[in-house]
Amino acid sequence: MPGIIGNNNVEPTGGNFGTDTYALIYAATLYTAVAGDQLTHFFAYGNRGPGPTLEVAAYDFAGGVPVNRIAPSVSIAMGAADGWWSADPPAPIDLTPGTVYCIAFSGVGFPRLFNSAEPSGISRDGAAPLPALWVHVGSIWFKYSVFAQVEAGAPPARRIYYPCRAQLIT
Repeated sequence: MPGIIGNNNVEPTGGNFGTDTYALIYAATLYTAVAGDQLTHFFAYGNRGPGPTLEVAAYDFAGGVPVNRIAPSVSIAMGAADGWWSADPPAPIDLTPGTVYCIAFSGVGFPRLFNSAEPSGISRDGAAPLPALWVHVGSIWFKYSVFAQVEAGAPPARRIYYPCRAQLIT
């Protein structure tokens, strides 16, 4: 089922983003996978290029916080103009049906990201870049314009058997 993990709205305020490591954890940014789902693209809205990048990754989510990074992070190169910048993982990332996912990100070289206030906000991890195992060390109250695209994977191969009847003609 196509969907998103994160926030695909353009938030109104641009601000420098350091090397902190954050994950969007408010309800509207979480995604529960169904059979065949694959994570195919990452996006961030901002600027400050060339040079600064944003490391992004998806995590499984339990107990109100991110838990495990599900694949290596992907680096989004930020351009000079305000806009959506993107990067793809080397191959689509299979998601486990019934698992809840969130998106996390960490700046490299101070990209400028767009954000606005969100009362249920973001989990913060003290490690940068994105750790394999998330350690929640606090929260902040913003939502950033960062998301991952989820698409339905190819359906499984099926064999179709057609019954046939032989008829004797005399």
